[in-house]
Amino acid sequence: MASFDMDMSGGNADVGGVFGSVPADSALGLFFSVAGPLASISCFLIPMSTVLKIRKANSTGDLPLLPFLCMAVQSMLWLGYGILVKAMPIIVPNLVGVTMGTMYTSIFFSHFVGNMDQLMRQLYIAAGILGSIGVSFLILSPEDNLLLLGFVAASSSVFFAASPLAALLTVFRTRSTESMPFQTSLTLFMNGALWAGYGALVANDPTVYIPNFLGGSAGTIQLLVHAYFATQVSATPTFSPVSQEKDIV
Repeated sequence: MASFDMDMSGGNADVGGVFGSVPADSALGLFFSVAGPLASISCFLIPMSTVLKIRKANSTGDLPLLPFLCMAVQSMLWLGYGILVKAMPIIVPNLVGVTMGTMYTSIFFSHFVGNMDQLMRQLYIAAGILGSIGVSFLILSPEDNLLLLGFVAASSSVFFAASPLAALLTVFRTRSTESMPFQTSLTLFMNGALWAGYGALVANDPTVYIPNFLGGSAGTIQLLVHAYFATQVSATPTFSPVSQEKDIV
C-alpha cells in the first residue's frame, strides 16, 4: 500500500518530473494554494442570489433541491478527505461549502410548499452516503478509508462537473445561452483549472487533479459555446429603417 503521509499543503514528499515539482512555499505554490480555495468559495456563493429570491418570494417555485444538497454532501466528502491528508487548501474552502450548502438546503426546506416525500428521499440518500462512509471508518484501515473517501469525492466531482453540460442541448435547441450563464461557465473553468494546477504541480494528488481537470475541460467547452453563439449574433446582419429606405430609393 502506498504511503499517504502528507504535509499541510497536501503534497507528497517524493515525486519527480512535473507532478509535485512546485514547492508549496514557493510563489507559484502559494498562488495555487490560495487561488484554488478562493475559486471554490466563489462557486459556493453563486447560489446566494437564487436563495435570496426564494426567501423574498417565500417559495421555491420550480427550483430543485438537488444542487444545494449536493453542494453540502460533496463539500463534506472533500472536507473529510482534506482532514485525512492534512491539506489546509482543501479543508478551508470545503468548510465554507458545508456551511453554505447546509444553509441553502435549510432555507429551501423552510420555504418549500408541496409534497415533501421527494425531498425527504433525496435527504435520506445523502444521509445514507455519508453514513456508509462513516461506518467504513470504523471497519477499514486508514489507508483504505483514504482511498474510499478520495474515490467517492472525486467521482462526485466528475459527475457534478459534467452535469452543466446537459444544458448544451437546450442551448443548441434554442440558439441561446440563457440556460447556461456565462458567469457560471467561467467560474467552473477557473475553479477546475486552478485546482488541477494545485493537485498536479503542488500536491501531486490524482484524486484532486483528475476530477478538476475534467471540470476545467467542461468549463472550457461551455466557454467555447458562449464564444460560438456570440460570434453568431455578431455575424447576424442588422437593417435599420434608414438603410432600407436608401435601398428602396
